[in-house]
Order: sequence, then structure tokens, then C-alpha cells
Amino acid sequence: PLFPTVFPNAQFMQYVKLVFLRNIPIGCLVMIGCWLYWKWMHIPQNDVRRDRLTLKIPVFANLSRQRSLAAFIRMLRKLYQAGVGPINAWEGAMNVAPNAVIRERLVHSYGLMQKNVPLHDAFTQTGLFANEMENLLATGMVAGQVVDMLDKIAEYYQANVDRAFSRAKYSMYHVALTTFLILIGFTICWMAYSYFAGIFNYVDTNFGS
Repeated sequence: PLFPTVFPNAQFMQYVKLVFLRNIPIGCLVMIGCWLYWKWMHIPQNDVRRDRLTLKIPVFANLSRQRSLAAFIRMLRKLYQAGVGPINAWEGAMNVAPNAVIRERLVHSYGLMQKNVPLHDAFTQTGLFANEMENLLATGMVAGQVVDMLDKIAEYYQANVDRAFSRAKYSMYHVALTTFLILIGFTICWMAYSYFAGIFNYVDTNFGS
């Protein structure tokens, strides 16, 4: 029962026992379990597992992906503009990608660059970027305007981040609203069942044949 008043014979102590000896302990155990799982998923050894799971969650997967790509491109552009060589610029930029799974693919392409693979080919080999952006970088390599092309690529992925963030907020709002409605509906049904079950039990107990 949700409230002691649902008992026709006012079994208040039974209600208190249910709340303090069953409901609250169960709620606390669930909260502690969720907290421990959260802490476990955020230890360094679980970075790849956590980020792989993130990339499987609808809407939020795209946000995580776009954030990582945008961070990589911004840093690559800054290092390249500062005169850092392509290999060292890639090495510095790949480490700022927040998602460990995406970072692994960037590390793989870094290995290719150490084998004298050109920057735009390593960019393509990641399989992470849109074809249009790959073509832009290739054009920039041929024309000697790599920094300008990286600027355009960075703008493209920052716009993707903004769109993905808006979608994620919209989805969170709808998930919260749906969850709230389900909980409200469940609570109303539970109250109605508890109340009428108490009345029927009271009648059966005191007036049964």
C-alpha cells in the first residue's frame, strides 16, 4: 500500500513496517548498486567498454561520435597551423578524442602515417569521416591549403555536434516525460488496487458467510 489510509481498519503499523523494513531498504540497495556500477564503468580499465556501449545508445551515440571527431579536427588544425609535422600533429590530435573506441581507430591510422602514408590517405583509412570531408582534405593537400580545408572540416563537425546535442536534449526530454507518465499511471493503478483490495478483504473478513 502507498498510504495507511487505504486500509479500512487503519493498519498503520503494518504500513510503517512495509515502508521502513522493505521499501526503503530495497530502494537504497538499488541506488547503491547503480552508483557502484557507475563507478566501476568509469575506472580507466573500462574506458573502451564504456565508450563502446555509448556508441550503441541511439541519439547519444551520434553525439559522442561527433564530439570526438570535432575535437580531433580542431586540434589537428591548430597543430598543423603551428608548423608541427603531419605525423606529430596527428599524434597530438588523436589523444584529445574523448571516445576511446574512436581514439583507437585514429591510433591505427597514426601507425599508417609512420609508414609514410600521406595525411589525407590516413584520414580516409579511419573510416570515421564523411566522404565530402575526405575529398576536401585531399584537395587541400594537392593545393597546399591544408589549414584552410581543416578549418572547413572543423566547422562541419562543430555544426554536427550542435545538431546532435539538440537531438540528445530533445530525446532526454521525451524519455523523462514518458517515464513520468508511466510511473504516474502505475502509481494510480496501484493505489486503486490496494484500496479496493483492502475493502474487499475487510468485507470478506467481517461479513463473510
